[in-house]
Parts: sequence; C-alpha cells; structure tokens
Amino acid sequence: MDIFEYLETEEIKVSSENFEISHEDLRHINSRLNYMSDLAPLGSTLRLNFAKKENLYIGNLEVQNIRSHFNTIKEGEDLLAIFKILEDETHKKIIEWKKQRFDTEIENKFEVEPIDINDEK
Repeated sequence: MDIFEYLETEEIKVSSENFEISHEDLRHINSRLNYMSDLAPLGSTLRLNFAKKENLYIGNLEVQNIRSHFNTIKEGEDLLAIFKILEDETHKKIIEWKKQRFDTEIENKFEVEPIDINDEK
C-alpha cells in the first residue's frame, strides 16, 4: 500500500493512498484549500485524504480546531468531482457554523469572485 503526502502549509495536509495525485490536480486542490483555510475558524487544520479502491476514489475532508470539527466523506469515479462535492459541503458547514457562532446575519460574502489580472486601477 502506497501513501503519498503533499504538504502545502502546516495547516493544510493532503494525502492519497494507493495512487498519486497529478501535479495539476494537486495545484487546483491546494488553491481551493487555501481559500477554504481563510474561511475556516481561526487556528483550523485542514486534512484532505483520498484513497483509491478499484475504480473508486474515497475522499474525506476534515476542518478542525480546538472548538469545532467538520467532516465530509464522499466517493466516486472522478477525483476532482469528489473534491468539488467535499469542498461545497464543507463550505456550507462552515457558513452554518458562522451563522450560529456569531448570532448575526452573515452576508454571502464568502463566494469566490473571478479576478482579471489585466485590470488596471
């Protein structure tokens, strides 16, 4: 059994079991996890684990700090499609946590907006 670990930062850990994540997929995943890290409760660690069994990927995304823990597990045939589901469901859990935690209305200001790097200010 081969286990690969890809460390982006101390707070973000990505690992895969029985396969290696391509460089391009890993770059995409790390980019999205960095964004999620900004939204997560302060001091959170993000762990993304993938395992491959036959033709299925099993993904588990955990966001955890001292006071909160979010965990989402999904499986399917396409690695990035599974990651997208894990990301979306975990994002919803974080937003719900923020609504309850701060007891105020949270605007939907956590959406990603495309940036045109050719814009001049």
